[in-house]
Amino acid sequence: MNFHKKVLLIIVFLLFFLSSISQTHFWVKEVYSDSTALLKDICVDSLGNSYATGIFKDSLIIENKTLLRKSTACNNDIFIAKF
Repeated sequence: MNFHKKVLLIIVFLLFFLSSISQTHFWVKEVYSDSTALLKDICVDSLGNSYATGIFKDSLIIENKTLLRKSTACNNDIFIAKF
């Protein structure tokens, strides 16, 4: 590889690296659990609304809302969240 190709490759790499670290988040939602929580799927509708589905055990906290498992007959419960 000649010198000019090496320099060009380094420049392209640096431009890609710099653009990847300068990204900003438009929104971030905090979702966590004291026990087990598994995200199964995320989709976006035609209006730009995001939907997340999954399962959790005991409790699930989405921002400031707490979901509690309703059934004692099984270990997990499901959730569907719209963002």
